[in-house]
Amino acid sequence: MGETEMMRTGEPTLELVLPPKSAGSCSWTESGLTEKLIASITDDKDIKQGLYPSPGAHASTAYGGGKSKTDWHWDVAVLVFESHPKYGPSIKPALDAQKNDPKMASKLRNSWAKKIKNRLKRMGEITRGYMEKMGETGAGIARECDIDMTADNKFTNRPALAEPEAPKSVLSTKHKIEETPAGKTPARGGTSKPADPAKPPKKKSKMEEFSAIVQAEEVELAKTKVEAAAMVKVESQKAVLQAKLAILPSKKEEWAEKRHMKQDMKMEKMRLMHHLQMARLQQGTSDPGPSSHATSRSSMPGSFLPDASMSTSDASMSLSLGAGLNDWEVLVPFGMFLPLPHAAEI
Repeated sequence: MGETEMMRTGEPTLELVLPPKSAGSCSWTESGLTEKLIASITDDKDIKQGLYPSPGAHASTAYGGGKSKTDWHWDVAVLVFESHPKYGPSIKPALDAQKNDPKMASKLRNSWAKKIKNRLKRMGEITRGYMEKMGETGAGIARECDIDMTADNKFTNRPALAEPEAPKSVLSTKHKIEETPAGKTPARGGTSKPADPAKPPKKKSKMEEFSAIVQAEEVELAKTKVEAAAMVKVESQKAVLQAKLAILPSKKEEWAEKRHMKQDMKMEKMRLMHHLQMARLQQGTSDPGPSSHATSRSSMPGSFLPDASMSTSDASMSLSLGAGLNDWEVLVPFGMFLPLPHAAEI
């Protein structure tokens, strides 16, 4: 715990517990501090997987999959600062508080974990910036002598542009290109020399390994964003489809109602036309002689109206049979009667 002060005001004795001092600021420019931070991540597979998980399913709880990023940052802080001569005494209260005061320990741990989090975030931004500035180099070059470093172009200028800001550990070594690449030997005088066996891959430095981790994390984040956008699009399309399906029953009812209305209107129209035909028929049979109107109608070729001499039963039969196949009339919209031509006229 923190410092204690005793205040005696008679009896009983009161003990005031003062909170421990905060973690304070941390200077990452000190020699070896950043390198130790990188080594603590790259050397520990669990910490590396916890802070920068590889693509695929996450680790189970038994293998540290249930720990939060803050817990991993605290583990890194312990590895970096516990044995440090300057910051070791400052982090010791947080280590001691885990046994005595878990609530206070949580606050102190979060303070140290935040330092690691901010430093890693800054290092990731710097590394990605250098990678973007350097770009792809060495593509298609087989021999070091093929590189003309005196030429002024994008390839030769990239290291010079990044050198003022980049750490020396990133740009301290030049591109190592073999004079004779493995598997390719110069042919002279029709003879060939067997290719030397391939050299084992060179072990990556801590900075190179950290750069690879940052790049892999960036790819994974981009993939996650694309998947999230695709899921949002699918959900929106699903919602639109469900809305259309919800409207479909009401549309079906509306279409059925319109169809029934059309049928009712058609039947009503036929009924009215039937009454009109019957009225005309009765008017033609009740007259004592053929009127000018009846004569003109009966004289029309193909007219269905019977003569005045027909009886009521004959007139009904004539109407039902259409006064013969050659005299049939077609009922069209707007109440018009168009007589069909006689067979002799076709």
